[in-house]
Amino acid sequence: MHLGLDLLKTVYNKGILANAAMNLLETKEQHIPGSVQYAIQRYYPQQPVHGSDTGMMIYHYNAKKLEENFLELRFCISGNKYCFEKNCTTCAEKPSQNCSGLHETVDIFSFHFSSVFLNQFVLNIKLNNCKDEVLAFKHPLPFTKIFPLCSRKRMVLDAILGNSYTGALENIFINANAKSIERGIAEATISPARRFPRNNTKT
Repeated sequence: MHLGLDLLKTVYNKGILANAAMNLLETKEQHIPGSVQYAIQRYYPQQPVHGSDTGMMIYHYNAKKLEENFLELRFCISGNKYCFEKNCTTCAEKPSQNCSGLHETVDIFSFHFSSVFLNQFVLNIKLNNCKDEVLAFKHPLPFTKIFPLCSRKRMVLDAILGNSYTGALENIFINANAKSIERGIAEATISPARRFPRNNTKT
């Protein structure tokens, strides 16, 4: 799963990004078939960057290879803090803006939903709207769409960053939040956000 810099370039001024080194502080990934696949990367920019919390939806559809169809949600948030203390995950301050850590971060999330995984949400449901068509992979054209991130989604993402679990328990916690993240699909498909052809976006 590749997070890339396309979402960062959309959120932040390209000139600033070109001159700012983004040091990778932490990365987490899960790639278990039949489950939500995710990747989380936390960056420390060498100089201040400014941008709004943003989401990106990538709808991959290939009528000739249905088993390869997937939907991916990417999120970019900023303003959280990071410290290098070994007990950081159990710190009561968490990675929020109130954390006393010195490093302000840019955090990138990617949640990858296969067509098999999403099928459970539309099984035996009449497809009455665009959201259902996307979830059921009945929308015939691939697309990529940018949308603003609401405060509710930001809270979920902050909770994922601030969880104190490790190993299998952490994966269970993140997968438990998958349903809430999945609701972001509805926001992306019905919001007046920008849409552009799939082949114009790097993934």
